[in-house]
Amino acid sequence: HYFQAQKFNDVEYQEKVRLTASPMVAARLGRSRAVPIRTDWESIKDDVMRAAVKAKFAAHLELRQLLLSTGDEPLIEMTTKDHYWGCG
Repeated sequence: HYFQAQKFNDVEYQEKVRLTASPMVAARLGRSRAVPIRTDWESIKDDVMRAAVKAKFAAHLELRQLLLSTGDEPLIEMTTKDHYWGCG
């Protein structure tokens, strides 16, 4: 939700994305271009994702332990559509 919301400068739309109940709906809203995305998005999206992931694992001990238990294994999102964040 956070990552998708950060695509926009419109604070009301950010809240709409943030408060939606479903990750799928948040992703759909994030992909919508009914509201323009921020002009610097391509240059900051990695830093936004990095901040989101750091916050997630700092806040959830069990997830942090699970992540650390993977050691040096590569972690790749299995997806048929996303060539940027996943294996595509």
